[in-house]
Formats: sequence, structure tokens, C-alpha cells
Amino acid sequence: MNQFTKNMKPSLSADRKPRRQSSPWFLRWILATAVIVLSVFSAVCARIYLRSETENLNRRSARLDILIETEMCALENLKSKKEALCSRKAISRKLTEHRLELRPRQPAQVAYLKRYRNAGGYTAAKETKTDSVKETYTYHSPR
Repeated sequence: MNQFTKNMKPSLSADRKPRRQSSPWFLRWILATAVIVLSVFSAVCARIYLRSETENLNRRSARLDILIETEMCALENLKSKKEALCSRKAISRKLTEHRLELRPRQPAQVAYLKRYRNAGGYTAAKETKTDSVKETYTYHSPR
């Protein structure tokens, strides 16, 4: 090399780093747009799915509420029927219908239970006999 070329400024092209191959700007823009569109689409699909599940659960809850109300009405009807059958008038009618005698109870026929608390919180029953209750009757079938 001669002196002239040594003192010469290096050219700008010699100082540049090799240019890396990059994708054009529109490919990056298309990729970014596609990612955003897919994210929005996924969010919309998730919202639609969750809303439909909520509606299904609300419909099921309404059906169960109707079922519970129907069963509560049936239970009230059964309680009413039980009260009618356990009334004094109904029992008296059955007694006369089957020709049963109604006699006062014998003291040996009735046992009263008293409940006590145990240490574990359970109740225990103790049998006692008493004559203090007056209107307790026992049914006897005629022989």
C-alpha cells in the first residue's frame, strides 16, 4: 500500500455493518393486525359462550324454582289432608265406623320420656310413669 491510500479517509461504505435481511414493514404490520384481530375475536367468542352458559343456568334455575313451588304446594296439601284426618271429628267417625270403644287409659299403658343432655351433646331418654295427664285415651278393639 502506498502512502496516499494509507492517509485516505475510509469510505462510508467500508464502515457500515453488513445489512441484515429484514422483512418489509407491511409484513410486520399485517402480522400485528392479525394478532390483534385474533385476540378480539377470541374475546368476543369467550363472551358469547359465557353469556349463553349464563342463560342456560338461568333457565335451569327457573325450572327448578317452579318445581320447588309445585312440591311446596303438594306438601301443604298433604299437611292439610293430615290435619283433616287427625281431627277429633275424623277420628270419632272412624271409631264409630269400625265400632271401636274409647275407654280411659290405664296407668300402666302410658310411658313418658324425659330427655337429658349428655356430655357429648346427645340426648338420652328416661322412662317415667305418671297419672298427672287427664285426657289420654287408649283404643281397645272389642273381643
